[in-house]
Amino acid sequence: MNFRSLPVMCWLVLPAAFAVAAEAGEPTTFLARPAALAFADDFERTEIGDKWKTSRDEYAIKDGVFITGQLPAHGHPAVCRLSVPLRDAVVTFRFKLNGARGLTLVLNDSDWKQSHAGHICRAGVTLSGVTLGDDKEGRMKFGIYEKWKDPATKAEVERLVKDRSTSVPHALEAGKWYAMTVEFVGDEMLTSIDGRPVAYLKSPGFAHPTKNYWGFTTSGQYAEVDDLKAWHAEPDAEWPARRTKLFPAK
Repeated sequence: MNFRSLPVMCWLVLPAAFAVAAEAGEPTTFLARPAALAFADDFERTEIGDKWKTSRDEYAIKDGVFITGQLPAHGHPAVCRLSVPLRDAVVTFRFKLNGARGLTLVLNDSDWKQSHAGHICRAGVTLSGVTLGDDKEGRMKFGIYEKWKDPATKAEVERLVKDRSTSVPHALEAGKWYAMTVEFVGDEMLTSIDGRPVAYLKSPGFAHPTKNYWGFTTSGQYAEVDDLKAWHAEPDAEWPARRTKLFPAK
């Protein structure tokens, strides 16, 4: 059975056992269809390895789990990145918040010089909700970024970029494992938790053709990540009709 073809109301009431995969080895998706696998890491080792570029002393692997936490002395959240090129994609991982204020999947273009650190887009989660953000045309865009950092102009910038991000309440429990799926195709992004859609945003920066330097940013201590996978993706022809039912206000 192809669960993507089920009526929308069925998606919302499917038990978790049926909501985690549309086909063997693939995640449940709504916006995109996974194609070729681009990257996978189950963290079943003791060393982080050369593929990951991490901020100092803020990442480790223990018992097959990627553990991350911002050190109190550091003024910036903990950062890790991979050099794996994506355009349209589906990224999945399991996560647990063990004291961390938030965990964010951040996608950058290392060659893009018109936004801070080449930021393109992001999908973040806290114990209270999910946030999607267009960094390329939003807060990280040069010309906007400087004003956002300035308290005198921050309110002005908030009005300018209000359509470049969305935050959706979604209560989670500390110390509990969840599965998160982030889909981005063209100028649309959608995030699901445990196979159920939570947040959606359409914004022009998402369509940037290259996301070649991506990974996690963690605020506070600690978060745990496991079973990371990324697929190149194709548009799902059924998505426009599905979107009107799942996110009618969008």
